[in-house]
Amino acid sequence: MGITFGGHACLEPNSLLRSCRDSNLPTWWHGLPNAWTCPLGVLSGIGHILLPRTSLDTLDLNSAYDLIFDLSATQVRGAGGNRRWSVTHKSLQVVGALCLTPGRRGEQSAYLVELADRRRTCSLVPVNKAYNVRSEIGAATYFTATLNAAALWTWATLVEDLWTTVGITATRLGTFPGMPTAWVTPTEEPEALAFHGAYALDALGVVLERLGCALRLDSQQDTFSIVLLGGT
Repeated sequence: MGITFGGHACLEPNSLLRSCRDSNLPTWWHGLPNAWTCPLGVLSGIGHILLPRTSLDTLDLNSAYDLIFDLSATQVRGAGGNRRWSVTHKSLQVVGALCLTPGRRGEQSAYLVELADRRRTCSLVPVNKAYNVRSEIGAATYFTATLNAAALWTWATLVEDLWTTVGITATRLGTFPGMPTAWVTPTEEPEALAFHGAYALDALGVVLERLGCALRLDSQQDTFSIVLLGGT
């Protein structure tokens, strides 16, 4: 079956490399496809694949598709035996495409396609909010607008609020998973955290980093969670 995206077979990089060399076309792209990298944090994963123009034209660029690696043992470095290796990375989006074979048409026209996960679209959600800001320096009172229904925000409720702001739908972050089991609540509540004219996902990343945590996307399960940095 090889490597497919949205049901379309990806082109084999080494074959295209030889073709480009024969035609004196640039080969700087070699080493990028076909691959997917999914880091911890709020920044999107990044991947590159090779598709012919005929396949690229049939994709809805506003939709997400699965990237499937279905390979034999001979195609996997260090693998042995006769088993097949199949991994599916779900809900990836096309964010760019570059023609590598200008002048060719149809199936002969190869494109380097850049992929991202939904953190890329989540990163555009704005936030204009502050948390637990005192009415003046040293005061025992707080600006009402920065409180959680007249109560102080805790670290956990603050994280959940930013998570909800980004979005709890399936096309955003999904249901809030709670803080990691091994996470220890700080003795002091959050104070004077202001995110005016900011992006909610970036703000979530800032708060999680302060707590020694990070956002994690499992692109095979298509789910987000919060993990403890340095945890097992």
